[in-house]
Amino acid sequence: MHFTNPVQDTSADIHREVMARVIRRLIPFAFICYVVAYLDRVNVGFAATALQKDLGLNDAQFGQGAGLFFVGYCLFEVPSNLILERVGARRWIARILISWGIAFLEYCLAVPANRIGHQVYSAAQLKTMQEIITLLVFGVFSVLYLGETIRWNHMVAFMFLCGAAYFSFNKWS
Repeated sequence: MHFTNPVQDTSADIHREVMARVIRRLIPFAFICYVVAYLDRVNVGFAATALQKDLGLNDAQFGQGAGLFFVGYCLFEVPSNLILERVGARRWIARILISWGIAFLEYCLAVPANRIGHQVYSAAQLKTMQEIITLLVFGVFSVLYLGETIRWNHMVAFMFLCGAAYFSFNKWS
C-alpha cells in the first residue's frame, strides 16, 4: 500500500491553483497595460512628421521637445508611486488605464476635428471647446465612477469656462 503526504499534495495543489489564477487574471491584464503603454509612447512618433512640418522643427529640435515631454513623465512618477502605495495597485492602475483611455479617445476625435474645424473656428475657439468637453467628461466620470461630489468651487470654475466660451464665440465688432 502506498501512502502520500497530505501536506505535500495540498502544497502542490495550492501552487497549481495560484499559477492558474495568475495566468488567467494577471497575464491578460499585464498585456493590456503593455499595449496601452506602447500606444502612449508611439503617439509621439506618429505626430513627429506633422509636428515638424506644422511648426517648422528640424529633427534635433523635435528630439529636444520629445525629451522634455518625458521629463514631466519622470517628475510625476514618484508622486504616482506614493499614491499607488496609499490606494492600492488595482484601483490606481484602473484609474490610469481609464484616464489614458479617455485622453486617447479625445485625441483620436480632436485631431481630425481640429483639421476640419479650423476651417470654421479659430484655434482659440477649438481649444475652448476641447477644454469644456474634457471637463464635462472627467466631471461625469468623477461623480458617477469615483463617487465624488461636485462642490461650489467646481461649479464656479465651470461657469468661468462657459464665460470663456461666450467671449470666444461672440462676434465682437
